[in-house]
Amino acid sequence: MVLNSSGSATRGVLLGFAEHAAGAQWVLEHLDFTWSHARQVRPLVEEFMPDIISIGGGTPQEMLSEDLLPAATRVGMGVDLTARGIPSVVPDDVAAGQLAAEHLLERGLRSLASFGFEPTDWGLTRASAFAEVARQAEVAYLARGNCDQTPAEPFQEWLKQLPRPTGILGCCDLWARHVVCQARLAQLRVPEDIAVIGVDNDDLICEMSQPPLSSV
Repeated sequence: MVLNSSGSATRGVLLGFAEHAAGAQWVLEHLDFTWSHARQVRPLVEEFMPDIISIGGGTPQEMLSEDLLPAATRVGMGVDLTARGIPSVVPDDVAAGQLAAEHLLERGLRSLASFGFEPTDWGLTRASAFAEVARQAEVAYLARGNCDQTPAEPFQEWLKQLPRPTGILGCCDLWARHVVCQARLAQLRVPEDIAVIGVDNDDLICEMSQPPLSSV
């Protein structure tokens, strides 16, 4: 398995593999791509000779090469590699965005917005589904504050200009926590002025937030 174990979602996947492996008598080898460079991957995989290679996001391109153990079955985990002919197990980003919007609407919010640091495919999909639920509910949806670099003061001004209360989707928990931090620095109350929800259900990030994050 070539997966980044820094996130709780991937750690859950690894635990699932481990629990099944105990009963199936599998032997598992985990390569964390944060240290497994392409030049290291090939000799390790060729030595281990796995039947299945599970590939996560950010994996070195070497792992996608068809000449690397062509008999091994490759499966994408958390990253869509179907365009490369590799079956993949990925989160339902549309459902995540929809659930986030429905959660905020159920709490009476009539103004919604979304935020992301960079225009990733999964972030845009979550935000689009979130916006569609807002449209169907005929509530205000404000342009997302999506940018590569977000200086603190302009971002705080963006938060201050939102109607109160506004519900904001952070397209992942790390981005949602950033919204909470900047809202606090802008002297906005969370959740009274700005209600924030994230995605990925990363326990560590959610509990470190003040107040703790709700997450899909």
